Amino acid sequence: KLQQDIEEKAKKAQAALESGEIEEAVKLVSGARSMLKSSAYDLDQDKQKEWKTSFEKVDELNKSLGEIDELLKQASQAPSTVKRQLEMKQLNINESKNEYKPILSKLVVALDEVEKLEREQMLAALRKELDKAEKTYADGQVEEAVRAADQVQTKMAASEKLLDKDLQARVAKLRRNGE
Repeated sequence: KLQQDIEEKAKKAQAALESGEIEEAVKLVSGARSMLKSSAYDLDQDKQKEWKTSFEKVDELNKSLGEIDELLKQASQAPSTVKRQLEMKQLNINESKNEYKPILSKLVVALDEVEKLEREQMLAALRKELDKAEKTYADGQVEEAVRAADQVQTKMAASEKLLDKDLQARVAKLRRNGE
């Protein structure tokens, strides 16, 4: 009976994995492991090896989800680095297996979050440069201010994600005033 119960939990965990429910699979595996630990019975060794392999797969996938969460915590300090690490994880996943779909979905969301953060940080840096250029203009150093505004414009033009109407308007104003 105990072996049947463990087998049932292992099968349900596998089904949960295949339907993308990693958290449910983790719960089922935890229950099956508790049953195994508390067992005083001699269970089939081949079945135990089979369960162990199945349980390790659940652990691996759960660990991958945790790693994504940890990377996201680091994103504000180094978004480009985190983005590369997430992209590498994405490349290393076998997309054809259903059990990986939750990880792929989480990676897509995580990459989107990191890209937004990266964009905001880059725009903040450009705003700071433009603030400095405007101060330089106010201090009467018109040519230097226009050069700085041109540099900001060049950086924005280099990446579509950095196009910002407010910054573009500020750059245009500085350039007009410098003429």
